[in-house]
Amino acid sequence: MKVDRKIAVIGLILAALAIIISTILSLAALSQSKSLAVESGSLKKANIHAVISHVDLIPNNLHRIVFGAKQGELDKGVVIAPFTIGIKNDGDKELENLYITYRYHEMLKRDGLELMEFNVAGPLVDNDISRKFSSSGSSDFVTYHIPKLNPSVGVGIDEPFVLYETKFSDSVEMESFTIPFTVKYSIKFQMSISASSSPHQDYDFNVSVLTANSLNELQNKFIDEVIQTEVEELRSGLSTIEYLGVLLFDNNERDAVLIYPHNQKVEHNEAVIFYPNEGKVEYRTLWYKAAKWSELFQ
Repeated sequence: MKVDRKIAVIGLILAALAIIISTILSLAALSQSKSLAVESGSLKKANIHAVISHVDLIPNNLHRIVFGAKQGELDKGVVIAPFTIGIKNDGDKELENLYITYRYHEMLKRDGLELMEFNVAGPLVDNDISRKFSSSGSSDFVTYHIPKLNPSVGVGIDEPFVLYETKFSDSVEMESFTIPFTVKYSIKFQMSISASSSPHQDYDFNVSVLTANSLNELQNKFIDEVIQTEVEELRSGLSTIEYLGVLLFDNNERDAVLIYPHNQKVEHNEAVIFYPNEGKVEYRTLWYKAAKWSELFQ
């Protein structure tokens, strides 16, 4: 019996050793296969990373841009401000035939800016990038083409935007009194990025314009007028229990990129244009939450 037991134990030990050896051989084969794939480049891939200011752009998310401009400039002429989108290849394979396309509604008259020179920051030469304008239906398209973007290389593209104060005031005449009102709105556009070695990505933007004489004033107006309105509207639409649920589980951080151009005045015949010199545009990013504990029992 003791001999049989010893034989059984030896058999178990040999079986365990066989499993261990088989596992080691499988892992070694997998490691060698992966090593060969890396050496051959079959595991390499390109990766698009887009940013504006300090905000990483997420495909299919809505991103907010808030421009500031002086009231006198908006009243006296056309105010044009650039915004810069940074695009980097975060992968280990080059991006080929990179297309960055902006889609605007035709009411924005983007075609009127095509005579302006475009500015691209990065390790590219003039022949490395081109811009094309086209229209289809009620949409205007501006497409930048970069033939190749190497790994770890980034570029910044300045896209011009015509600023209008995104609100209007009027009044309604009644029989014995007048009702004044103000309507605030925003402008939406979309940016798409595609390349032969990377999947197509869409990014949505919401643009508004506030009158301000400095970036600090723009920030203060955005906090006092925009964020405070969002806080009040969120609270008024929920019960105390519902609002508590938002505070605990759904109070996602929001962001806004503030852009303030320091403009120069350009006059030609009867036209007056305000536009900043290169490097004369300030950026600031704000992060905030619309639900606040101080509002819970309001």
